[in-house]
Amino acid sequence: MIIDDDRDELSIFEGAFEALTFKTKCTYAEGCEHALNILDYLVPDIIFLDINMPRIDGLECLRRIRRRSHLFDVPVIMFSSGMNKATSQKAIQLGAMNCYQKSNSIQVLSRTIAEILQKN
Repeated sequence: MIIDDDRDELSIFEGAFEALTFKTKCTYAEGCEHALNILDYLVPDIIFLDINMPRIDGLECLRRIRRRSHLFDVPVIMFSSGMNKATSQKAIQLGAMNCYQKSNSIQVLSRTIAEILQKN
């Protein structure tokens, strides 16, 4: 599952998933509220979550995801164009598995996603 409010970022993620050498099925949510509604009935294998979103940011969204017992073991990977050490540490403390700097390159993002998926 991808949670990101930016349609352009969703398009980049979509291209990165299409470039993978193995098949995946991905659900997209435009922001935290939309994601939480979907997560009422869906338990994804992994969640890719943007940090910088209006209204409910990625860190608060992560808090809300971790409060749901049926999602406790789902790995959450945080992505942000402004990832820094403090934000990364906060996300890990809140239950994120890892944090990455966003890439505008579909090829770079696809390689990163492939590495993450192969580890999980």
